[in-house]
Amino acid sequence: IRLTLTEKLYDISWPEKPYKLTVEAYNSYTGKTSFDMTIHWYFDGDLIATLVRKMVYVSATTGKPIDLPAEFTANNPGKSNIRFSLNKDVPVSAGETTLTVRPSDLDFNNHVGHPVYVDYLLDSAYHIKYQYLPSDLLSQRVHTIDIEYKYPVVLGRQLVVQSWDENGNQGDNQGLEVNFVMSQRGKLLGKELVCLGKFVLYDR
Repeated sequence: IRLTLTEKLYDISWPEKPYKLTVEAYNSYTGKTSFDMTIHWYFDGDLIATLVRKMVYVSATTGKPIDLPAEFTANNPGKSNIRFSLNKDVPVSAGETTLTVRPSDLDFNNHVGHPVYVDYLLDSAYHIKYQYLPSDLLSQRVHTIDIEYKYPVVLGRQLVVQSWDENGNQGDNQGLEVNFVMSQRGKLLGKELVCLGKFVLYDR
């Protein structure tokens, strides 16, 4: 998943509610076992945010990718437009927090959904060793949020979230890149790796 927030979003003088947002959603790519969904948000005609989400069709019994139904792949809109590289090489200086998945963290599929993963990462950023990092990343001018899911998480699982600043900034958040690795029982091997993430801030 990649969420990109434009600088226009932070320059808007939001009127009293209700106000009107325009949302455009479409299937931007269809492959053999996956497809991309792209969503644009507009305010007063200006693009303020874009979300690109890759969805993988998996077997309910094996948990492995399987071919999409033929009617879904009949019209292939082209190449996938979600491309990013996330770092799983955790430095020794990374901060670390642990947590246990609660019943309220689960979605209707009985596993942790995207909004809760974001909460986990934000909680980790609050507690990491780098005191100069913003305590609440989402109160900053966030440029992009990238999250790559590797393995589902269910009730009662013990998670370890490691986080660090990729650029090693000292005392400011100009161009700050906060990286995350989430794993089960702290191991980064095979199914133990849960997800990778990165928050990139605009220069202030």
